[in-house]
Amino acid sequence: MRNYKFEKWETFVNYTLIVCILFLISCGEVKEKDPEEIILARIGDVTISLGEFMRRSEMTIRPPYCSGDNNLHKKIVINSLIAEKMLALEAGEDNDLAYRLADAGGTLRFVPSARVAHFHSARLRPYLRTQMWHGFWRVKLYRKHPRRAPGGDQYAGLADLFAPPLLIVIIGLFALQLLAIPRFAMVAACGGAVAVLAVVYAALRLPTALRLYRRTGDRRMLFFTDFALLRDAARAIGMMRGFWHFTIRRKATY
Repeated sequence: MRNYKFEKWETFVNYTLIVCILFLISCGEVKEKDPEEIILARIGDVTISLGEFMRRSEMTIRPPYCSGDNNLHKKIVINSLIAEKMLALEAGEDNDLAYRLADAGGTLRFVPSARVAHFHSARLRPYLRTQMWHGFWRVKLYRKHPRRAPGGDQYAGLADLFAPPLLIVIIGLFALQLLAIPRFAMVAACGGAVAVLAVVYAALRLPTALRLYRRTGDRRMLFFTDFALLRDAARAIGMMRGFWHFTIRRKATY
């Protein structure tokens, strides 16, 4: 009986030792490092990796002019990816491309069924930072295509085009009014101009708020003017920076 118990205990100990040894071996196993991604092209801070090239070329349907497997068609694909990354470095790049195509005599075709996904931050500060850069690059866009500026476009209509500069003028006149407090005549003149321009600004923004309210039935849309004021302020800052960069310093607009 004692020998049976001893053998049973010995078997338990042996199994326990085997499990412990296997556990230690598995913990001590060195995992191989993942191979570094192969970079095919670098555009600014953005890169095109071999993995992205394979996903965008080999795993998707390509148009007939580059559907082959020869080097020429592969160059077309990689050049298309490079052009995509270059255009994404600036805002308003699609407008620039459309203007250049139209000026060259090309025809633009709109596909209503096409879906394009845009990422917009849900936080206020990143969103306003993005709007500031939109204002910055808009100056470059209209420096390159000055005859397009008066009419705007479907993305940035007349209200979006003129509201930020108008806000700059209102803020400037208000600051001048504060500085001219000892001179009553100048204060009255600046105050009157601020009041008139404020009415013009409201006339530019209120129709959008009313249109959003009629479309959604949500009364909160009536406060769109408050949100638009912040957005226009951010775009105005960007426009001033763009004016300094592209007009005063005359940086390249190509």
